[in-house]
Amino acid sequence: MIPLNKKATEALERLCAKYPDCPYIICDSKQNLVPPERLERTFYYMLKNIGIEKTGVHSLRHTFASTLFAKKVDIKTISKLLGHANIQITLDTYIHLFENIDHDAVAQLDDAF
Repeated sequence: MIPLNKKATEALERLCAKYPDCPYIICDSKQNLVPPERLERTFYYMLKNIGIEKTGVHSLRHTFASTLFAKKVDIKTISKLLGHANIQITLDTYIHLFENIDHDAVAQLDDAF
């Protein structure tokens, strides 16, 4: 389980208000639950409708983690939110995000002097 931020919560509330009788977040036109085998196709359809390039469902997880890194959330918190057994898994998976951190850290010296 991942806690939701305010914007995500508001978006879900709007969606639920639009379809008050539907117990599901992702459903078909008859308000039936989309089975797992159709979820990816539904996801692609949703991306196309909002003009986002086709990408896999798992990319949502990577976008979530990358955004947290960009916002300088500590690695332990990110690892916990992703459900990794330890922070080494998170570091190994997202090591490419640390490439600019060294440059950013040294650039801060410009402000110090």
